[in-house]
Amino acid sequence: MRRLWVWFPPYLIGTIDDTEDGLSFRYSEEWLNWDSAFGLSASLKRDSKVYKTEAENFFGNLLPEGHARATLCRKLGISIDNDFELLLRIGQECAGALVLSDQDTPPEDKGGMEEIPIDDLAKWLKGDSAGIIDLQVKGKLRLSLAGAQNKLPLIFKDHKFFKPVGSQPTTHILKPPPKSFGNLPQNEWLHGKIYAAMGLPTANSQLIQIGKKLVLLVERYDRVYENGRWKRLHQEDFCQALAVSYKKKYENEGGPTLLSCCKTIEDRSDDVASDIDSLLKWQILNVLTGNCDGHGKNLSLLRHSDGTWGLAPFYDLVNTRFYTDLTHNLAMSVGDQFDSGTVLPNHWKKLFTSAKVSPSAYLAAARQMAETLPSVLNDSIEQFKAQYGNAKFLGDLMQAHLKIIKRNLKLLKDSSKR
Repeated sequence: MRRLWVWFPPYLIGTIDDTEDGLSFRYSEEWLNWDSAFGLSASLKRDSKVYKTEAENFFGNLLPEGHARATLCRKLGISIDNDFELLLRIGQECAGALVLSDQDTPPEDKGGMEEIPIDDLAKWLKGDSAGIIDLQVKGKLRLSLAGAQNKLPLIFKDHKFFKPVGSQPTTHILKPPPKSFGNLPQNEWLHGKIYAAMGLPTANSQLIQIGKKLVLLVERYDRVYENGRWKRLHQEDFCQALAVSYKKKYENEGGPTLLSCCKTIEDRSDDVASDIDSLLKWQILNVLTGNCDGHGKNLSLLRHSDGTWGLAPFYDLVNTRFYTDLTHNLAMSVGDQFDSGTVLPNHWKKLFTSAKVSPSAYLAAARQMAETLPSVLNDSIEQFKAQYGNAKFLGDLMQAHLKIIKRNLKLLKDSSKR
């Protein structure tokens, strides 16, 4: 039987075994007996039991999905559904603080970095963005980020890019434009600014020209600089917390709901009221900005360096309705309504009541957000132009936004639907 050791360096958290019927996970005695240890997930309580389904879902959610996963498996020569082999190959730099190793000794506390020439990055990014994976498989592969979009974890310092060496944590995530959605990095940058301007915590990002491509560079919120060095922070997305497979991240597939996320926050967060408020306002903005891809893997809980837990900054914020080929259905419903264009006050009331907040107060907040959003949108676009220049898609995006906002503001003010 093959085994992986799961480290929170230098501590051994537990072991993953590749059994005949899938993965299993067990905490180590060292971790169970350490006073400062924590449960890896709401679905993996710190106890002595052997976890099966929960383990498969938790660790499976650390891995890439879709086209990114298929391309990676093809390049590595492994089966697309072989989670254990993928974890073995790329588990040394995952989202959060975990380090997965095939060694039963702690990873060496030695790290460094190797500069990546900008011309090399441009060459890797040329053509299909799957080329970014070539950077990972050249040499010893150690980098894994979950999600369907190709992305590269790296170090960004003094306007230069670096590959991590040894145990060195990465500090940023590079997200190139997918072949079918060339302006996605610009779209995501803008929406990060919009959500932040509306009072929500978001991951910091910037756009960088590499060759002929404009790519998004996102600062990792699961990293912190302390005592002269970068450290990893533990996190879990809501699919992990709720023991849901990455294959079912959407509510209509059996994935997380807003209410199940609220319940998880109640159980896990050290600032429940603030985090639920942020979560509900995130969903309001998703509807108002046409972001229909707010699923359970785009929400995470973060364990801060002081040991407290809270909702992580929001990320992967995009107006998906801007792209005609993408669905208008929400990843998470509002009061059982999935159609993002027909969310009525009674749907909002049902959600707010179930979330145990004041329906009247949050409906008023939603109307105020809708009224404020055009000005915030305009300011964000002007900020984009000032930093990166004008582009035709900005005007198209503005018109698409105003249409969505106008419709939703009408629905929110329609007293006959209350």
